[in-house]
Amino acid sequence: GDYWNINDATVVCRQLGYNGTAIPLTNAVFGQGTGPIWMAYVFCDGSESSLDQCFFEGWGINYCGHSEDAAVVCQDSDSVQLDVPIRLVGGPTPNIGRVEVQFYGLWGTVCGNYWNWNYNDATVVCRQLGYNGTAIPLTNAVFGQGTGPIWMDYVGCNGSESSLDRCPFNGWGINYCGHYQDAGVVCQNYTQPVAPIRLVGGSTPNSGRVEVQYYGVWGTVCGDYWNINDATVVCRQLGYNGTAIPLTNAVFGQGTGPIWMAYVIC
Repeated sequence: GDYWNINDATVVCRQLGYNGTAIPLTNAVFGQGTGPIWMAYVFCDGSESSLDQCFFEGWGINYCGHSEDAAVVCQDSDSVQLDVPIRLVGGPTPNIGRVEVQFYGLWGTVCGNYWNWNYNDATVVCRQLGYNGTAIPLTNAVFGQGTGPIWMDYVGCNGSESSLDRCPFNGWGINYCGHYQDAGVVCQNYTQPVAPIRLVGGSTPNSGRVEVQYYGVWGTVCGDYWNINDATVVCRQLGYNGTAIPLTNAVFGQGTGPIWMAYVIC
């Protein structure tokens, strides 16, 4: 599947009798084949009637393993799949996790670049899954990296769509991501529990980095505008009744996972 692209996939699908959009896939997403790897470095311009009319290295000449086997999804113009199933994977509860989409029977992920995966996209995911509260978008594979294809990238929902695949996006399987950028969400219903907090990294139990557990996932609090009022509330919640001292700039070390809260004003 080295350099395997939409032109190559289009030729394959046309040769098989399909007239709709062709989706190229790599890295043996449908399993590794056996026997010889007959073609490598295939370069079609998209107009060829059969794959062997495209340029390639020569029969049996390759520098590949079966882990790179090429694949396609072929569609007819009148059979485009809509309202594809989605699920959340890797979270501590069913309403939290990595967003995965099932397209033509194959589960894959959604690219979660921090500059484009946003509240509108997360809202559509959560509504599709039956949640009616606030949706929180998360990026950079906070629930672990997925496997298989990255089905969607540059998703641009306006928030009103009934399913994620009805939002604008690059096209199935067209992405500029790695799985380390997989998108996640936290879906809420309107009734939410009080979030536990803890102090981490201090030399004594009463000092440390403030962390908040939201739906089972621990994360941190941004220290911008962090002051004595905010620190007082934290210490009271933890059972301390004396003076509270606010500290910023990760003096107890940098946390990991999501930064759950920012611009806190108590």
